Amino acid sequence: MKVNGKIFLEIASVLVLAGGLLLVAFQVNQATSITKAQIAAEGTSRWRAVDGTRQSETFAVVLAKSFENPEALTLAEMMELDAYYMGVVDQMASANSMMNSGFRDGLIEEDLAQAALTYFANAYAKAWWKQYRTVLVGEESRFIRLFDEAIMAVDASRNQDSYLAIKRELASQKAR
Repeated sequence: MKVNGKIFLEIASVLVLAGGLLLVAFQVNQATSITKAQIAAEGTSRWRAVDGTRQSETFAVVLAKSFENPEALTLAEMMELDAYYMGVVDQMASANSMMNSGFRDGLIEEDLAQAALTYFANAYAKAWWKQYRTVLVGEESRFIRLFDEAIMAVDASRNQDSYLAIKRELASQKAR
C-alpha cells in the first residue's frame, strides 16, 4: 500500500509539473502575440508620422518641386527632403530588424518594393538614396542590396506620372 501511494504521488507530481509547464508555455505564447501586436501598432503610428509630413502644405510644395524640377531645389528644401527620406529608410530598417528577430511576419523584399514604389519613384529620391546608402552604418549588406534593387526597379517618373494621370482623369470627367 505504501508503494502504491508513493507511485501515485510521483505520478500526481509529474502531472502537476506538466500542467504548470503547459500553462507557462501558453502564457509565453500569449505574451509574444501581444508584443507582436504592440510592435505592429507602433510601426503603423510611425508610418503615419512619416506620411503626415507629406500632408503639410509647405512640404507638399517641396515634394512636388522634387518631382518636377529637382535641380531647382534649395539647400533648405533638400534638407527637408533628407529628413523625410531618412524617416522612410529608418522605418524600413526597423521592419527588417523586426522580421529578422521574428517579431514581424512577411518578406522584407515585399515591403522594400512597396516603399520604393511609394516613396522612391522619382529622380530626386533615387539620387538621394544613391548618396545616403553609403553612410548607412549598422545595416546589413543584404538589406542595402535589396533596397538598392527595389529602388532601381521603379521608374523615376512614376510618382509624378501618377499625379498627372489623376489630373487627366479629372479633366476627362469634367469634359463629359
